[in-house]
Amino acid sequence: RNIIKLNDEVLKEKALKALLNENAIKKSLVLPFRFSVAYDEMKNVDSDALRAVSRACEISCNNVPKFNGKTLIALDVSGSMEMERVSDTASLFASVLLKSNDCDLIKFSDNANYSMVNTDDSVLTIKESINYSFGGTNFSSVFEKANKAYDRIILLSDMQSWGDNYSPKQAYEKYKQKYNVQNCKFYSIDLAGCGTLQLPQ
Repeated sequence: RNIIKLNDEVLKEKALKALLNENAIKKSLVLPFRFSVAYDEMKNVDSDALRAVSRACEISCNNVPKFNGKTLIALDVSGSMEMERVSDTASLFASVLLKSNDCDLIKFSDNANYSMVNTDDSVLTIKESINYSFGGTNFSSVFEKANKAYDRIILLSDMQSWGDNYSPKQAYEKYKQKYNVQNCKFYSIDLAGCGTLQLPQ
């Protein structure tokens, strides 16, 4: 942004070229989150820089760890997630995982549903396409909706639960038994820092 405001086209071209240096991005191990911040800064500044930041974000997906097997991302889209920082982080996290790994996406509030995503789109396009809704937070619905065996389930949420019919832990155990996936790993990511967990183990 500061370079662009100098109105020096030669310097701008050099900066954008450096931004898209694949070897530099790989060596830096920078993750897509850093480019998301830059993308938001560039939205009203310069279209060339905006495109370059988006492409750099795609390149940086190569720095995201690759998981073996199939992953389910469970994204909380309930009313309490609409705090800007929490929803923004959740959407970006989900988008990065979808682009870099073999993942399905379930969005949930009162109920859970699979959400189809075109992973040929950019990380930032996918992020901005994710909508949030009002409603409760029924964690059990994720396990009730999941319709195949997964090697891991990653929960992105503020961990505030409203509307569960019964314990999410019970629903998780029923899911594992139904699909014979006793080694399915579950990861809870508390995006609001509330310090609560739905599956204490």
